This record gives sequence, C-alpha cells and structure tokens, in this order.
Amino acid sequence: KMAKVYLDPELKDLTMEQVAEINKNNKPNTKWKSSKLTEPMFPREYQYEILKKAVSENIIAVLDTGAGKTLISVMLIKHMKMIEDENCRTIPNYNRKITFFLVERVPLVFQQFHVLESNCDARIEKLCGEMNVDTWSKQKWLDIFDNADICIMTAQILRDVLQRGFLSLDRVNLLIFDECHHATKGHPYNLIMYQFYHRMEGPRPKIFGMTASPANKANVNKSIMYYIGNKPRR
Repeated sequence: KMAKVYLDPELKDLTMEQVAEINKNNKPNTKWKSSKLTEPMFPREYQYEILKKAVSENIIAVLDTGAGKTLISVMLIKHMKMIEDENCRTIPNYNRKITFFLVERVPLVFQQFHVLESNCDARIEKLCGEMNVDTWSKQKWLDIFDNADICIMTAQILRDVLQRGFLSLDRVNLLIFDECHHATKGHPYNLIMYQFYHRMEGPRPKIFGMTASPANKANVNKSIMYYIGNKPRR
C-alpha cells in the first residue's frame, strides 16, 4: 500500500493527469516559486511519480543533469517535515527528527542551501569545514540539531559528528545523498552507511540518493532497494 504523501494543499490531491495539465499550461505555482538565486521549480509527472516511490521506500533517482532531481528532494523533505510536525502535535514528549542533505563538495552546501531556502518553509542550517566545525563543542552541535529541520553539509562532517557521539541516526528521519555515485570504498557516503546505518537497531532513516552518473548496479549499497533509470521505471 502506498504511504500517504504530504504535500502543499495545492499539490497533495493532484492526479497525474492534472499535473500534466498544469505543466502543459505552464501555470506558476506560488508555493514553488524561488528567489532570484534559483530557477522556478515546478513538479513534472515523472518527478511526482518518483516522489511517491521515495515516500514508500529507499531509492536512487538516476536522472540526467537538469532533469529536476533536487525538486524531488525538496518535495520529499517537505513530506518528512509534515510528518514531524504532526508527530510533535500528537505524540507527548516526541523527540523531533531532522533531515540531512549531504553533498560531496563545499560549494554544493551553499548551492543546495539557496534552493531549499527558496522552496521550503523550514529551519535550515548550512555547515562546512571552513566554519571550524572541528572545534565545536558537543553542546553547540546539540543546539544546532535541536533547532533545525534540515542540515546541509558535506558527508565528512556528518561522519565526524557520528563518530564523536554528538548525534545518533535515530534522530534522523531522512538522509539525502547528492551525487551518490561517489558512495564507493572509503568515501564518507559509504562509511556512514556501513559504520552507522547498517548497525542501527529499530527504525532507520529514509534514504534518497540522487545522481546523473549511475555506478554499476552491483556496487550500489544494498540498503537502497529501488533503482530509477533516466526514464522512470514501473
């Protein structure tokens, strides 16, 4: 059974045919308008279909450059945030979980921050090594995690925080791996999965990988169960 998809009221009840009609007419949707820092973002049929898969299982979205992988991640983040908002309202003493958007290079921290800031009504933190994060105390990290909905950072920073015991993955609802074809051998993406994700007991964070350069399917991390080619499958 497909999991419930939480979207903005203007999108949540749309059928695939209605999404197609909106895109055909190119009608702007103010909920997805972005600032001058980013291009306007409007969901297409295939993006909406991939979102529904991402809601129900761990996937890698393999799409050409410019095909809108980031918009899918934005919609998935909004879905997870609405779940957290609902849990905070309905579950006493609920320990809010956060989303981590992991990137390979420092410039992408700021690029993806601008995209998310323009398209998500959320508390977002951007973190990179140039901020001297290696010197931060555990309390400073805890303050950040307690007051953020989304943290955008290089994967190495998250791995370091996990190794130092400043965070446990049970505080995380979603891990997004940008350019996830790098998740091989000793790359921080791979180490986060094998050193921490696979060793978890109980519910694990949702995984969403994005790439335009798919690795050999045999090398894809086995926790990621669904593979999408340049044309959405199924």
